[in-house]
Amino acid sequence: MKDLNDKLLQSKSIAPFGIDKNAQPLRVCVIDDTFIDRRMMTQILRSAGFAIVAEAGDGREGLSLIEETEPQIVILDYIMPKLNGLETLKAIKEGFPQVKVVMSTSESERDVALNLMKEGADDYIVKPLDRATILYKMKKIVDGINY
Repeated sequence: MKDLNDKLLQSKSIAPFGIDKNAQPLRVCVIDDTFIDRRMMTQILRSAGFAIVAEAGDGREGLSLIEETEPQIVILDYIMPKLNGLETLKAIKEGFPQVKVVMSTSESERDVALNLMKEGADDYIVKPLDRATILYKMKKIVDGINY
């Protein structure tokens, strides 16, 4: 994985890897109440070949869109209005256990990340968003899906 991380840090573009075993784009839903973070995340993921099937500004809207669009991966902000990231994570894992969830948080404390993983998150990204980190984390998720 170190080689992949080095490659991602050195290059602005990489071959698309956001595809499944059947060469179909992996379907992603991005849930974040901050528009600029949502936009940045979707652009980075599209550049890696992922299909963004839904975007939501809060957990309630996100859950509705997950049911409607059936994504394989959800990028989920931790701190949001209406339904926070932890409550949304629990609902996703209960209703859609096959969906991979990557939490996105500005909370850099280790216990927050460990709690999110304990509650079912498949991985997490600490803000501010960084292209290389996002792609590195998503590559790990894709490798798990395609295994």
